[in-house]
Amino acid sequence: MSKSQKSVSAVTAVLALCAITMTGITVRHEFFMAPMAQEVSPPTVVGDWDLLSSSGHVLGDRSAPVTILEFADFQCAYCRTFALGALRAIRSQFGMVVKVVFRHWPLPYHHLAYAAARAAECAASQGRFEAYHDVLFEHQDSLGIISFGDLARRAGIKDSDAFRVCMSDPAQVDVIEKDIAAAKMAGGTGTPTILVSGLLLHQLPDTAHLAELVRQALARPERRAVPDEGRAH
Repeated sequence: MSKSQKSVSAVTAVLALCAITMTGITVRHEFFMAPMAQEVSPPTVVGDWDLLSSSGHVLGDRSAPVTILEFADFQCAYCRTFALGALRAIRSQFGMVVKVVFRHWPLPYHHLAYAAARAAECAASQGRFEAYHDVLFEHQDSLGIISFGDLARRAGIKDSDAFRVCMSDPAQVDVIEKDIAAAKMAGGTGTPTILVSGLLLHQLPDTAHLAELVRQALARPERRAVPDEGRAH
């Protein structure tokens, strides 16, 4: 093998090693919550629960005694699985007993996640956060193909001009950055980070496990609610 061929081989090996390393980092951050296996790490109590759950978008009855707080990324595959699977099933099963507080955590290597979070904030400004949340996850594979404006129309947003102007408003960035900081303060290491009435989960729960956590929360004497309308402040 010539010297030039050896050099090419060495460079190729280094690039392959870098790719493997970066892939490992990506998997650790997005997929840190592997689907539940037989052994489940018990949830841990988080500090500042009132502060963490007092901001975000509330889905469901605001006076519900049990709060599921989720920090999520609209391009995260596990976030989609959780939102359209266990979370949707639990909301249907428990109805007014459970509310969800959604906060943003767009991961930096998902190139459309931050823009999706901003779009969701703009949908919220027209009272359509939950509908847009659902549309984003339902069309996750088409992000970048279907525009955020088209998704807004599918979510029932009437004022497309206001939506477009809102997308460039720096106020949305402030909201998202505060959510990211809160996710890290809660002890999150990737998406989705899920807390149930002050308990931080360490696995992605299936419907049965999440239902059990809701029942346990209902049995506890301390239950806290999220303040009034819109994004809690």
